[in-house]
Amino acid sequence: MKTFFQNTLILLIILFLVSCKAVELRPDTAPASPSSSSSTPVSSSPPRIIAFEANPPYVPEGSSFTLNWKTDNASEVHISGIGRVSPSGQQTITPDKDNIILTASNNSGFPAATKQLPIQTAVFSKIAPPGVPLNQPVYIIADKNKFYQYKKTYRFTPISRVSYFSKVRPATPQNIPPRTTGVTATSVIRDHRNSSAPSVIRDHRSLPAPQLLSPRNQSRFNYYPRNLTLRWKPVANAKSYIVEIDCLNCCARGKWCRETGKTYKRIPALTHTQYRFQFVGAQAGRWRVQAVDRNGKAGKPSQWYNFVFTR
Repeated sequence: MKTFFQNTLILLIILFLVSCKAVELRPDTAPASPSSSSSTPVSSSPPRIIAFEANPPYVPEGSSFTLNWKTDNASEVHISGIGRVSPSGQQTITPDKDNIILTASNNSGFPAATKQLPIQTAVFSKIAPPGVPLNQPVYIIADKNKFYQYKKTYRFTPISRVSYFSKVRPATPQNIPPRTTGVTATSVIRDHRNSSAPSVIRDHRSLPAPQLLSPRNQSRFNYYPRNLTLRWKPVANAKSYIVEIDCLNCCARGKWCRETGKTYKRIPALTHTQYRFQFVGAQAGRWRVQAVDRNGKAGKPSQWYNFVFTR
């Protein structure tokens, strides 16, 4: 009898050990592999624009140029007028806008990096780069530094005003609240340095800028007499319009009249959406329009539209 109980106890111990080993070998109890818990890494650095330039940087009207760009730490890159592009590359295009904007972004939590490549118009009157005609409008596709570098080298005369240059702001984390730089319509600003100071209400409402129709920006004319008709779209609630015409070299050599503090021609109280005049000289000019409401308040001026007469 004693031997029977000993054999039974040994058998139970063996069965217990075998069941424990089976539990250890079950696949659902095995630890997950590191690859099964992996996820897409989030970038910790802001996107950067290393290069964004045109080659060649100056081309005659109607000609094409190659746009080159290179970014770093960017998962998505867009170029205005083209769309989404690879982080680095090149493409041949024909200039037809005031500027080209590149935007690079990623998932780092930093805002996108942007850079503008303005397209200006100028005339090389004395010295011109190879392949560039003298005394004819030429597109210059360059940022601010290179534009003035070319101007110092060739001493060309700008036709369109250099007004599209803007600095590229460095990327900052999105969790830092932006600094307030202005107010919206009918917003209240209080001076916290003096709690008794009254509130100041600024109303920014005004008529929008008229949309210019013709002549189109960067138009070129080769006829005489130099009669020109300006046309624009009507603005809702406008009672009249102000047309301003500027002239290059009329008040000072190589400068617009406005740059010298003078006004070449200003025509107020126009009730129609067109104005006809005769331009002076075979040179460059520009025009813009403002709408005026029933209270006599002028709205936002339109952008300058440039033109040039060659005879």
